[in-house]
Amino acid sequence: MRMCRGRSSITARSGTQTSYDSRSIVGLGGTGPLHFRVCVTPTHLAIVMEYAAGGELFERICTAGRFSEDEARYFFQQLLSGVSYCHSMEICHRDLKLENTLLDGSPTPRVKICDFGYSKSALLHSKPKSTVGTPAYIAPEVLSRKEYDGKVADVWSCGVTLYVMLIGSYPFEDPEDPRNFRKTISRILGVQYSIPDYVRVSSDCRRLLSQIFTADPSKVLLLLILLFFSCLLV
Repeated sequence: MRMCRGRSSITARSGTQTSYDSRSIVGLGGTGPLHFRVCVTPTHLAIVMEYAAGGELFERICTAGRFSEDEARYFFQQLLSGVSYCHSMEICHRDLKLENTLLDGSPTPRVKICDFGYSKSALLHSKPKSTVGTPAYIAPEVLSRKEYDGKVADVWSCGVTLYVMLIGSYPFEDPEDPRNFRKTISRILGVQYSIPDYVRVSSDCRRLLSQIFTADPSKVLLLLILLFFSCLLV
């Protein structure tokens, strides 16, 4: 449950409940279709959220080191499905990362996307322009200080997530100096990444990553095409 102090202009009564129909978005107040419960008091706004018993996908990666291509594909397809649903609702997330990808705790974990604090609606808000998100996952155009397509930037972040699942490290960090933020930004802008020789990654998967990681946003694969392509990887 999340709680925010202060008075709110929200007119919803205590116990307001809303439903959506994507199982890959973190639920609020129940499992299955997305439900959330908002409780308003004179001093607090409380949002009751679904419990993700499996924790973060990031923690699972840290434990495993890296995933096999089959396991990475299993989670990646779910992530794309959830992001595709958001995009169909004209919402871009703008902070997709392993830490914001939760698991439901079942034997075959279901992905739950959370933390929409930086999200934007194409129907309600202006086009994205600000540089937000987590540095290792940010697309080049997000660093331009110009308007950009938030949906395309989300696809880039999905690509970073796939890379980390397969390799166990971030694609644009300098292996010799991973904490150097400026080097990371420079490598992102130059789309400088590589796949280590000691990790076996199929040619199809390498091609998929190359079609996500491109400096020209207009050339990035549409998410539905990307989802279809990822389903074909064996």
